[in-house]
Amino acid sequence: MTRGQKFRRTALAVTLFLFALYVWSYRGTSHSTDEWLFIDEMTRALREGLHTIPLQYASFYALGIPLLLLSRVVGTFGTYQTLTLLNSATTALAGGIMVLVLGELGYGVPEAAVTALVYGAATLAWPYSGYLLREPTTAMWLMVAAWLLLRYRVKGGWWYVVGSLLAFTGAAFTKQSASFLLFLYVAYFAYSLYARKEPKLFWEWWLPLQARHKLGVGLAFAVIVGLIFWFPVRAYVPFPRHLGEAIPSFKGLMGLLFSPGWGLFLFSPVLLLTIPGIPGFFRKHFWEALLLVGAAWVYILGCTRQPLWWGTWNWGPRQVNPILPMFTLPLAETLRLYGGRRAFKIVLGILLVVSVALAGMQTLVAYPFYQVAFRSGITDVEFTWNWHTSPPLNHWRFLKITDAEVAWATSSGVRWPLLLSLSVLVGLAAWFLIRTTGGRFARWSIYVGGVALLSVFLVAATLHLSYLDEDYGGNQGFAEAAQMLREEGKPGDKLVIYMWGEPPWAYIPRVAMLNYCKGLCPPHIVVIKEQFIDGQPGWEGRLRQLVGDAKRVWVVMEGLPETSPDRPVEIALAQWLYYAGSTWTGQTVRVARFDRGGDKVLVLGEEERETPNLELLSFSIRASDLPIRPGECLDVDLKWRIKSREQGIWNVSYQLLDGGGQLAAQLDHPLTLFTKPGGWGNERLIEDKTAFCLPADISPGLYQLILVVYDSRNMARENFTDGQDYLVIGQVEIKG
Repeated sequence: MTRGQKFRRTALAVTLFLFALYVWSYRGTSHSTDEWLFIDEMTRALREGLHTIPLQYASFYALGIPLLLLSRVVGTFGTYQTLTLLNSATTALAGGIMVLVLGELGYGVPEAAVTALVYGAATLAWPYSGYLLREPTTAMWLMVAAWLLLRYRVKGGWWYVVGSLLAFTGAAFTKQSASFLLFLYVAYFAYSLYARKEPKLFWEWWLPLQARHKLGVGLAFAVIVGLIFWFPVRAYVPFPRHLGEAIPSFKGLMGLLFSPGWGLFLFSPVLLLTIPGIPGFFRKHFWEALLLVGAAWVYILGCTRQPLWWGTWNWGPRQVNPILPMFTLPLAETLRLYGGRRAFKIVLGILLVVSVALAGMQTLVAYPFYQVAFRSGITDVEFTWNWHTSPPLNHWRFLKITDAEVAWATSSGVRWPLLLSLSVLVGLAAWFLIRTTGGRFARWSIYVGGVALLSVFLVAATLHLSYLDEDYGGNQGFAEAAQMLREEGKPGDKLVIYMWGEPPWAYIPRVAMLNYCKGLCPPHIVVIKEQFIDGQPGWEGRLRQLVGDAKRVWVVMEGLPETSPDRPVEIALAQWLYYAGSTWTGQTVRVARFDRGGDKVLVLGEEERETPNLELLSFSIRASDLPIRPGECLDVDLKWRIKSREQGIWNVSYQLLDGGGQLAAQLDHPLTLFTKPGGWGNERLIEDKTAFCLPADISPGLYQLILVVYDSRNMARENFTDGQDYLVIGQVEIKG
């Protein structure tokens, strides 16, 4: 077997093992509002067309949209849970490519495999701890670009150059800050051209040119490249506006590497072993080290001047995640220099155990749990530099099995069959890795195929079980709300998801409905209180424009009680639609429906007021069996909207008239009996449900049920909009 074949199989084995390890520790949840926004944007792109995808996120969407479609095809997959696999897949693939890169640099299989495994295991929790989905993807693209450039440097072949350029472009468009590495990429590419002496494509036509021609061609090339990169990069990359922003911050550098709140070496201390290998790495491979390690440190220095260099809302320094594979590469040189020493092996073992243990605890405990416990009343910067609130140093204070979020262990206990199955998956992947790095490759394809098939099966099981996580509505009623919308929704309906809280909890309704609807609910409109309602002039008109000519509008709200005054969206919808009713689908989730119908039939109040005192929004009657018999009851359902400081002034009268217009039965009640205390400020939506029971001796025939509203102070009947002082609300046939 050739050296190249062995490295390729080792890279495959490392990728499979890391992926199995991530599935074993898979949580399927997140606490980053940025990720939820990405999911919602991809859902919108699928609904409205791929042409709506922002150019700077094109490469991320190319990976994310297929996973999003998978969540719709496979019914047990949650939308977010499926898309989170992008983190595990790209992180594992970055580890596998590290093996190939180190192979190109002349390191042996053991050094390459151990370096990649340290990177993957020491950052075990990072793909699932609130990172933006695009940051692990950027790390993968950068490693692919570097590997293909190294292949060109060693073997030649212009398809390597094209592939490398495409991969780097993917990294730049996935994470705009990767564009700052362009000058190192170009420098190494120029060095590769010079070292390989490509006469047919460069020097052969360049050298004979006169100086003025070289100057002209050079300027033209510079202008073209500048135009290509200027507009997209300038639009999306925050270039320094003054010299102070371009100078690295020492405090920021110490914070990224050593601070108790977000320090890279504190969260993953085994990465300290990369430092001794940096000098030797540069001595042996100067240009490659400049491209790889140099890019990593340039990126870190650039992060120190970012407004949020500590990477808030996440475990560890989120900002440096895209360059972690390149940052870890000098560990291979450290292993080559000191790997044979017993003391080094002991130190490596201790640091690796500590790093993996910290990552494992981060996986088990939800980030908001620490946020609430640690950050009460302190700022981000205080949290970053406070040893008493350092998550790596305080896990023991808060680690509880009831807070575990891995798929095989939740607050309800440990799922032993799933844990055993996932452990078998990790064992098979480890077995294949050991056999690969040890030189025994008998039936390796069977191992790979078996592990891949088992991975797919167990990932499906893992997603199915973590799909019901409490953070995404498992016991709140979102699943029931989505089921109702999927069954009762009709063409022309629209769904308004009203999010009223503060991030990240404000986004839970949207994420939950995306999970459970799987694209089968009516098209949704997201209304965020802080961004859409409060202080925004003309928001009611904007809402009406979004609703359009929808036949029915559903509203999903979470966490607001029936009497909450903070329901302006429903008040606004009731201005031009019939309030058809609401249903509680769980502990905190309520689904309301508004139907498009005729004009309002009753408007009472002073004309100078913006809102009338009383409006009848909708009415209906129903019976358990038709025709109805004497003595049986009709269910009469009225929907009112009231705004009045005077209480108890209106009475409602249901009157049953025979064919001659004579009164056959009557039921009156004061409307205020149905006004719930608390209300929506001065405005209320009232559901007036009444059982109108027929007399036992009423004669069979066809009757008319009318509604009369009268003022209880003077018994004067109110007129409806058609000028009549009554409203026919239904025909009733009474059977003998």
